[in-house]
Amino acid sequence: MSSIWVDLLGAEVKFYDAGGIRTRCIEAGSGPALIFLHGSGGHAEAFARNLVPLSDEFRACSIDMIGHALACRDPSRVRSRAFDHLGLARAHLAAGDLESAEIAGTTALKLTGKVSSARVRDRLNEFLHETSPHASTPVIADLRSRILNLLAA
Repeated sequence: MSSIWVDLLGAEVKFYDAGGIRTRCIEAGSGPALIFLHGSGGHAEAFARNLVPLSDEFRACSIDMIGHALACRDPSRVRSRAFDHLGLARAHLAAGDLESAEIAGTTALKLTGKVSSARVRDRLNEFLHETSPHASTPVIADLRSRILNLLAA
C-alpha cells in the first residue's frame, strides 16, 4: 500500500481566498470540474487515490469542508464560495456517502432560492435524472422532493 502523498504526485495543494476565507484545495488536471466532497470529520485527502487518475478527463478538485482540516473557515459560511473562486460555473460532485450528497444538495437549494434561470432549471432537472438510481434512499428522496417543489414554484 502506498502513501497518499505518492498517490497525489501530479496534483497540487492550493489555498484560495474564498470571500476572505482561507480554503485548501487539492487539484489535478483540466477539463470539466469534478468536485470531491468528503464527509463529516474528513479532509481533502479522503479522495487522494481518485484525483490523479481522474485528472485525465476532469479538473479534479477536493476541497476541505467548512471547519475541517486546513480550511480556516467559519462554519456559517458555505463551500460554494470556493467554487466561485475556482472559476467553476458547473461541476460534477462526488460525495463520500449519500448523506454528504444530500447536505451538498440542500446547500445548493438554499443558495438557489427561487428558480428564475433556465440554466439553473436545466441543471436541477439533470440532477433529478442523475439521482434517480438512489430515489429510494430516504435522504435523496427528500432532496428530490424539495427540488421538484422548487421547480414547480
